[in-house]
Amino acid sequence: MNFSGLVFCRIYINSETAEAHRAAFNEVDRIVGLDTGSGLRWRHLDARSLTDFVGMILEITGDQGGGQSKGFGLYFIDAAARRPPRYDLHEPLRLITSLTIYEHLHRIFRLCTTHAKRNIRKSKVSESVRNDMRSLMCVRHPDWDGTIRRICEAGGQAGRDWVFDKENSHGERDDNLIESSHFDVNQDGRYCSLVSGIEKGRRFDMLKLQSVKSIEEVNIRPSYKTGHPSENQTRSLKRRENTRHKTLDSEDKKIESYNAHFEDTKRKWFNARRTLYDRQQKHPNARTAIQIQNSTKSIETARKTLDQAARNWKALVDTVTTLPRGSGKHRAFTFTDVHWG
Repeated sequence: MNFSGLVFCRIYINSETAEAHRAAFNEVDRIVGLDTGSGLRWRHLDARSLTDFVGMILEITGDQGGGQSKGFGLYFIDAAARRPPRYDLHEPLRLITSLTIYEHLHRIFRLCTTHAKRNIRKSKVSESVRNDMRSLMCVRHPDWDGTIRRICEAGGQAGRDWVFDKENSHGERDDNLIESSHFDVNQDGRYCSLVSGIEKGRRFDMLKLQSVKSIEEVNIRPSYKTGHPSENQTRSLKRRENTRHKTLDSEDKKIESYNAHFEDTKRKWFNARRTLYDRQQKHPNARTAIQIQNSTKSIETARKTLDQAARNWKALVDTVTTLPRGSGKHRAFTFTDVHWG
C-alpha cells in the first residue's frame, strides 16, 4: 500500500486574504470542470446520503491561516449557489444555500492540531488559559461558551485575538502529508522567482509521481520507511516520551537543588544554635565588667544570627509548594524530615 501524498495542484498566491483564497479555489474548480466535464465534488454538497462517500472530497485539512479557511467557506457558499436546490445532510430542513461560512467549514474543514498546539504554546497568555485553549480541541465540550468567555477575559487581547482567528474542526489531527510536500520542494530553494518556483514544483511533482509508480509496479521504495500512519504515530509517541523524560529530569534537578539548599540552610541553623548555646554556657565565667559586656554582646550577636538562619530556613521551606512534582525519585524535604536532637 502506498502512503505517499501526491500533489493535485499548486496555487501560487500573493495575498493572504479570504477573498484572494476564495478566487483561487473558484478558479481551481472552474479548471477542473473544463478538464473533466465536472467541477469538484464535495461530500457535504453533493452526497445523496450520509453513507455516500464515493467520488467526492470527504474533508480538507488546513493550518491556522484565517484567510485560507475563511476563503474556503466563501468558496463553498459560491459552490452551493451553483448547484440545484438541495437539503443539507445534517440539518434536513435547511437548504445548503442557507449554510453560513462557518457551517460549511464545520462540515468538511479540519484544523491541524499540530499547528494549533504549537501556536497555543507560543501564545502570550497564562498556562491556565493555554489549557482552556487546548481543551477546545475535542468533539464535545462540557462548557464551550464558558471556556471561550474565560479565554477572552483571562487571556486579554491575545486571548480575544486567538478566539477571533480560530475555527473549530475535527478529523485527522495533522496535515503532515501537505507539510511534507512543502518541505520537499523547499529543499530546492526558497524565495524563488515565480517562473522558477513553478518549474521546480512541477519537476518535483513529476519525480514524486515516478517514485509512486516504482512502488506500485516493482515495490521499490525511495526510503526504508513505508510512510504508514503507524510509523508516524510511533515517532510521535517517542518524541512525546522523550520530551516527558526531559521535563521530569529537569523537575528532579529542581527538587535536588532545593534539597541541597535545604540541607545547607539546616546546617547553618544548627551551627547558629550550637554557637548560641556555647556562648550562653560560657557567660557565667565572665568576671570583670569588660568580660561580661563582651560576653553579652557575643550572645546577642549569636541570637540574631540564629533568628536570621531560622527566617531563611522557613522562607525556603515555604517555597516547597511551588516545586514541580518530578518523577517521584526525589521528595522535597520539609521540617518533618529534621531530627531535632
